[in-house]
Parts: sequence; structure tokens; C-alpha cells
Amino acid sequence: YQGENITISFRVNKDCYVAIYDIDTRGRINLIYPTQPGDNGYVQGDRIYRIPEKYDDYELTVQGPAGVEYLQIIASREPLEYPDWFNGSDIICDSDPYDFMDYINGVYFGCDNGCPRALDLTSFTVKEWHDYYFHPVHVYDYPYWSVCGSVYVDYPFGATIYIDGIY
Repeated sequence: YQGENITISFRVNKDCYVAIYDIDTRGRINLIYPTQPGDNGYVQGDRIYRIPEKYDDYELTVQGPAGVEYLQIIASREPLEYPDWFNGSDIICDSDPYDFMDYINGVYFGCDNGCPRALDLTSFTVKEWHDYYFHPVHVYDYPYWSVCGSVYVDYPFGATIYIDGIY
């Protein structure tokens, strides 16, 4: 929902260079990873990366308006040239988002036909926030002896999932 913070997690199976960008619900393009100019986007294989990391001094907040937002990840064994979209871009998607991402991948990330890069895509629906929705409160305070990890839960549309009382 609008106003909620999100975390993006990704993993690659081999060392490579990664770019992640999104098309928000207004059609604007934003570079999500790398997070800073000068970062070469190099990541190690079989390691989970999170954006933002636990101790980063920023948050990713869903802005809205209501609609569908798209995330595109590009991985390459060769260094990528990153466009200067660290504070957003002036490029707007006003057509089919899938065709638009093909255009962006080809023009800005050198990924035309026969592309030597791996691509993946996900999307999510942004909904307007209403006061009667349950707003989860996450408190991460683990004892020093605890073991923490990740859980992936896949559920059908309309399901509600609580783990230890947290939505």
C-alpha cells in the first residue's frame, strides 16, 4: 500500500554486474541498483543482496498513485554502463511497459537481440491506503544466540498470512 516501506532482495548464481530499475505507477524510471554514482554494480554469486541493507540510511517507500509498478533486473558478466538515474530520470513510459522495458534494455543497457545478459522482471500492484487496513509493525530484536533467515511464502490472491502474529 502507499506509504509502506519495501525491501528488494536478489541473488545471482555467478559473480556478475547487476542493474535494477523500476517503472513506477506514474511511468517514471528510477535506478534502484547500484545505489550510488561510481558504484560498478559488481555482486558475488550465491549471496543474497537487500536494498536497502540493514544499516543503510534510507528507505524505499511505496509512493503511488494506485497502479502497477515494474522492477527489471539485468545481470552481465561484463561491466555495465549505468545511466545517471540515481535521483530519477526524465524518461516516462506512456506505452506498453513490456515493450518500453525492451527499449530501455536495448538503448541504455546494450541488451538487443542475442543479448549476452540475463534479465528478469517482477511487478506488484500499489493500492491506496485506507485507515481500516491493518498496518503491520515490524520489530527486529533478535537475541545474540538466535539464527535468522528468510522465508518465501507463495499464496493465492485474497489470502491473508500471519507468522507469529505478524501480517
